[in-house]
Amino acid sequence: MTRLPALLAALLATAVSAQDLHKEKFTRGPWETDIGYTQAIRIGDTLHVSGCVGRGSMPDAIAEAYGAIRATLAAYHLDFRHVVKETIYTTDIEALKAAKDSRAAYYGTDLPTATWVQVDRLFQPDHVIEVEVTAAIPAESAQTTNPPPERSPAASAGELGPRAIRAGNTLFLSGVAGRGAMPEAIDSAYAEIKQTLAAYHLDLSHVVKETAYTTDIEALKAAKETRKSHYGADFPTATWVQINRLVAPDFVLEVDVTAVLPAASPKPAGSR
Repeated sequence: MTRLPALLAALLATAVSAQDLHKEKFTRGPWETDIGYTQAIRIGDTLHVSGCVGRGSMPDAIAEAYGAIRATLAAYHLDFRHVVKETIYTTDIEALKAAKDSRAAYYGTDLPTATWVQVDRLFQPDHVIEVEVTAAIPAESAQTTNPPPERSPAASAGELGPRAIRAGNTLFLSGVAGRGAMPEAIDSAYAEIKQTLAAYHLDLSHVVKETAYTTDIEALKAAKETRKSHYGADFPTATWVQINRLVAPDFVLEVDVTAVLPAASPKPAGSR
């Protein structure tokens, strides 16, 4: 019984802390209230940006979506160098791949971690792309020239972006895909995730968020024990969704994870 007051005090402190959470919001128009979302929310050194949409030809859609993202970042004195994670939903992934240079022009050579998936439809029937990003805000966020977050060449993910970006104590990974039978796809994807984590002296126990995109969610459910074997009993938060295609037509799974690094975690070799 003597432990009860201490427990109540801890719970009260947690409640007060949650009430004191400061959200700095940025809006672009009254339509946000009508739909029920906020364009961007800053919490601490992280900026979460709602999906920005585009319509028309894919190059035009990219210009519309990334123009909205650029305006949002500029409100925080940031630019595309500060984007650490990008997720693109598109109704035509081949058109997106064909227009990849239009997207790359916004980032230059400083690409974020990235996941691209094809879906049947977006919010409006004429939307062909929706781009969601997360950006890291340096301590000197009032300045107009902020240093970008640390990108690791632990292994390049190719044209989309690097495999991982560390921002503070958070590690953002690009989506990792697998092909073949679902158990094989799972083993392939998680093996690559483990390799990337190992470059930061981490393992799957440090993963706090997982999103799995699959073309066959029933097959993923049937192979859940294969996935669980990689985590052991230390599961992250997770979201699984079925989509109609991934970047390559033979991919059946893409796993997107976020990990947390201990305060004393060393940098990987060659990081910048």
